[in-house]
Formats: sequence, C-alpha cells, structure tokens
Amino acid sequence: MVRYRNYSYVIVGGDFHSEGGAWRSIYRFYKQQEEAGESCLLVDLRRGDGLRQWLMALLYSPRVIVNALAALSRWSVLIPLLFRKDVALYLHDTEHSLDAFQRGNPWRYKLLAHLLKTHHVLCVSESMASLYRHRFGTTRTTVVYEVVDVEPRPRLNPERTHIIMVGTLNRRKGYPLFCDVAKLAKERNLPWQFHWVGGLGESDLAPVDSAMTWWGWRDSAGPILEQCDVLFLSSEDDPQPLACLEALALGKRAVGFAATGSSEILSQLSGCRVFQHFTPESALTALQEALAESVDPEAHAKILRSHCSSDAMEQRFAKIWGAEAKLR
Repeated sequence: MVRYRNYSYVIVGGDFHSEGGAWRSIYRFYKQQEEAGESCLLVDLRRGDGLRQWLMALLYSPRVIVNALAALSRWSVLIPLLFRKDVALYLHDTEHSLDAFQRGNPWRYKLLAHLLKTHHVLCVSESMASLYRHRFGTTRTTVVYEVVDVEPRPRLNPERTHIIMVGTLNRRKGYPLFCDVAKLAKERNLPWQFHWVGGLGESDLAPVDSAMTWWGWRDSAGPILEQCDVLFLSSEDDPQPLACLEALALGKRAVGFAATGSSEILSQLSGCRVFQHFTPESALTALQEALAESVDPEAHAKILRSHCSSDAMEQRFAKIWGAEAKLR
C-alpha cells in the first residue's frame, strides 16, 4: 500500500515487448526514470499479478498512465477508470485503428469514448489531439509526442573477460545461478565481468553484486553481445533460446546446462561447453574450459546452416509433407 503511494509514476500497458511500437515510447520513459533513481512501476496486464497491480495503483498511486488500446480495450481497465478521472490515457491511434476497434468491440468503444471526454488524454501529435477533440469531445489534451532516445553504444573494458546472458531476468532463466557464478569468479580474483541484458521478469529479483552489470531491456543486445567473450546460458530449462544461436552466429563461445535444448548444439563445438550439474562450481569450470579453447567460426556457421537456418527448416517441412503424401 505504502509503496504504491511512493511511485513517481505507474505505467499500465498490455503489449510491452510485442512486435508493435505503441509501448516503446512509454517504456523508454520508464527506463529513463529508473536510471535517474525514481521509483517507477511498470504494470503488464498480461502477467498473473497485472490485474492486482493495476487495481492497487488505482487505489493508492498519485500518477497513473494507461498506455494504448492494448490496455484500454479491456473491461478490467475501462470499468475501473469510471471511478478515477485523474488517470492519464496515452493514445497512439488514428481513425483507422479507432474505426476497427469500434467495429469489433462496439460496447467497449462506447465506454472508451465516454472516458476520453472525462480523462486527460496524452497525444503523440497535434493532429491526433485535434482528432480526439473533434471525435470524442476530449477537453483535456497534451501533446507529449513519442520518444526516440537512442541508446548509447556501451564500451566494455577490454582488459576484462566479459560474460553475458540475454533473456528476461527471472528464476527460470537461471538468474540466481548467474549471480552465484559471478560472485564465485570474483572471490577467485578472475578478471571477469558478468552482464545480463533483459527486462525484469520477477519483481523481487535485483542485481546484488558489483561483478554483474544488469543492462535491463534494450532494443538490441547486439552492441553488448558483440563485445563479450562468452554467452553463459544460465537457464535451468530452455528449449532452444535464440540468444544462444545469435551468439554462435557472431562466432562467440557459449556455455549452457545439459537440460537445455542448446546443449545438443554446444556439445559439438570447440570453445563451447555443457555443464552437467546445475551448480556454480560446475558452471564456472565449464566457462573456464570454454575460454581456454579456441573457437572455429566455420564450424559455428556450418552447424547453424545445417540445424538452424530457414533452408534447413524448409527441407524438414518438405520431408514431413512428402511422407504425409505417401500415406494418403
């Protein structure tokens, strides 16, 4: 209860990290607030605790922003907004999108139209502000535009060995193991720096040691991954994470746990290792062995072509339907 009162902003959305762009500006604002030391909460309505966080924010948080139709198309958002008129609505939608929403969701559209008359509407341009004023009778509009802050390209210390994990920061991705290995390497005075690139998946987790840098969510992990020496796939179970394949495509070393799908590829490559026991000691040993071995970029490229290329997938699909045709 108290923490909700203390948030500088609570930002509510329903499409964070999706293919579209409507979430990106408000997410960049959220990251800037965090980096400035402000206490800011991002509520993803798709998460199991999203609805509870949204209702708690409505009850206790002084500044709440609801972002885009992905959130404003939900009854669970629209109805409570009837009782809290100081929540700001940040819209990115033209007549085309609004017309489509009206056709597909006429009752929700009627309620949204009512809310746009009573709430403060944040707009991405003057023309959109004019649209909302004329179409809905919106009386309070502020043009806040979109955000295009370019993330500075990080420069990693060339005198250290850099180890990276890419993925949502949560337990399933092995964040506790990652931290434990970072601490163990520091205790042994290894010249290693650990990096995690990915958004926060579990709110009770946070970086705990100076041996590790948490970069948060970024548009691309590439600028950091390119400077790192090895990808440490700390996941306890992971089917075939793309981050590992992307590291191999860059000719990087990679280390992963035996229970992950990546292990069947890593076990075939020099400069890569699979650890059998999900313990800091076992993972650290695998990292040391991988770093002591040279990488064969051609071998990396060859196995990616044979296993993980679009051409290879097409050939497998052709075999499946060829076999099905013989059965008919």
